[in-house]
Amino acid sequence: MVLKRIIRRVEHSKWATLLVVVPKPGGKIWICGDYKVTVYPQLDISQYPLPKLDDLFLMLHDGKKFSKVDLSDACHVVDEKGIRPSPSKLKPMLNMPEPRNIKELNSYLGMIQYYGKFIPRLATLAAPLNSLRRKGAPWRWGCRRKRSFHKDP
Repeated sequence: MVLKRIIRRVEHSKWATLLVVVPKPGGKIWICGDYKVTVYPQLDISQYPLPKLDDLFLMLHDGKKFSKVDLSDACHVVDEKGIRPSPSKLKPMLNMPEPRNIKELNSYLGMIQYYGKFIPRLATLAAPLNSLRRKGAPWRWGCRRKRSFHKDP
């Protein structure tokens, strides 16, 4: 390609960067370019982070007027009564069958953690379930864990 004058040899480039060689298991290597001094400063990246949902809800705290927007797939309902979980999103959690293994338990605990601010004493209620997640803990789904799962402490 050099002989055909498609590309030309460059002795030095302002875009050249250091390479970082990372050894990987099995004797392979991973080659990474360290672009923080060459390329990254040239990029025009506008950083406008999205506000956190909780921060937006705090701004609505003393609100008197609310618009009626149908967000039936939204995870929260915001109105003059405050903020609460969307019933359509809670229904699958409430109808979820008891977990049969650690993977299903982790899935369930992840879902309820998302709504943790609406569940008083969540850590206490979920403690029997979380104890199954400890390393080496045997899977024993007894009455105490059933009560915890069905939120009947």
